[in-house]
Amino acid sequence: MRVQWIIVGIILTGGVGFGLAWVTSELAGNPTLPVSDANGSERMIAVGESQALSVISNTFRLFHYHDMMLSDAPGSDYLAPNWHPTNGFVLLPTVSIVGTVPTKGILGNRRLGYVATFHITTTPLATNKTKITVRTVTSKVLDGIALGHGGTVANTASVAPIRQEEENILKAIEVELDSEMRK
Repeated sequence: MRVQWIIVGIILTGGVGFGLAWVTSELAGNPTLPVSDANGSERMIAVGESQALSVISNTFRLFHYHDMMLSDAPGSDYLAPNWHPTNGFVLLPTVSIVGTVPTKGILGNRRLGYVATFHITTTPLATNKTKITVRTVTSKVLDGIALGHGGTVANTASVAPIRQEEENILKAIEVELDSEMRK
């Protein structure tokens, strides 16, 4: 009888431990790619600010980049706590992931879908030189499924922002700029 109670105790402890790991997002792990910081990533481009703004809006037109939506950043305070944008654009995820990131956690090494929201700003440096900055506002990985209203939904876990995804956005802007300069 005593052995049975020990087995039940082990099973219950394991179940509670797994449940706590699930609730605290420990099952997702941590990204193994270099993470970004509060300053984000930036590039200098050789055009004026108005042309830079046009290039940005053309780069992300009509859900062209990973089905993401470009919108004005002011008024988007609800996206993250203590974030109050006064200028620039916000690039929002819709139905697709931005990419996949390798993570390492208690379930081992995994590649998980990455979903993030980005803040894109411009700063004029000279008549024909503009700094473009991309900062990650929110970043999450898809980690299994959860029950939602009306069915199952992707379970997400917050992770540190990935610098490579900010760099990918800047590269997309550079490609669009090159395309426009050749016209």
